Amino acid sequence: MPNVVPRELLVDFGPKEVVRVPNIIGLDEFDRLFTQFEHTAWRLETRRRYASDELTDTYD
Repeated sequence: MPNVVPRELLVDFGPKEVVRVPNIIGLDEFDRLFTQFEHTAWRLETRRRYASDELTDTYD
């Protein structure tokens, strides 16, 4: 059974660009993605505790 989608929904929320153009960045900007950051996921996931946990009523 086919689904009927109103045309207004397609016009309002459908893709606006017919041809997608990639945003190509230079090598320097690409390098900054991996060298200039404050925290890594590994560091955040290996912490033994979070200070925000101690502020809750259920903290023992």
